Amino acid sequence: MLFSLGDLARYDAQINDNSYPVKDVFFSIADGTLAFLLVDTGSWLQSDTVLISSKMISDISIEDRSIELDITAAQLEAAPVWKEDDTIFLDAMPPVVVGPFGNTISPAMMAALIRQRRQEQDSSVAEELIDDLDQFTTIQGTDVFGTDGELGNLVDFLMTPEERKITHMVIDNGNVLPGRQLVIPLEKLRHKAAQDTHLVLDLTSSELADAPQLEAINRVNRNWLDDLRSYYGLPI
Repeated sequence: MLFSLGDLARYDAQINDNSYPVKDVFFSIADGTLAFLLVDTGSWLQSDTVLISSKMISDISIEDRSIELDITAAQLEAAPVWKEDDTIFLDAMPPVVVGPFGNTISPAMMAALIRQRRQEQDSSVAEELIDDLDQFTTIQGTDVFGTDGELGNLVDFLMTPEERKITHMVIDNGNVLPGRQLVIPLEKLRHKAAQDTHLVLDLTSSELADAPQLEAINRVNRNWLDDLRSYYGLPI
């Protein structure tokens, strides 16, 4: 069985009997290593996203769309904060709004407090951790080229559940036949351009003409993967 990295970036993280949305995934396309989950531990009015190491993953459930994390409250509190200015929407709200329980809230004051708090925190740790890593939502949709021209665009990656190893990419080859999503082993990646502008594969458009298409993830079995590698001329 293989997991969709795109699905993983939309699962909920289970931490200390609490559920938090996963906002994104950081990984290395160079060696197929899953590195961090970006988890939102904030409230309904405040996004407080932190980086959680993939080593903390104890289980992934497709049925519940959840990721169980083996992390203590102290580790969660000490997790590196990912700072993005997600308070812009607060600036656009009226000066005073009524909360869900009838209490009044000042969005502008709340935004100022959040920004002040984040300025007091050290963001260098988080920045160093993700240096040279790929961010799923950034690289998704990237144009993919072969040795003889454009092949399509990147839509997903597939990962093994046990080793957390990213082994395949999925591209939409709509330039040839609309809606075709093709699975390609990560070994076929030749080059990733700076700023994630495009990927280059060691393939030609004719080699993709009869390439295996993406099946339901829970039906991607060992025989199917062996046939896939055989199609691309890779050792089984």
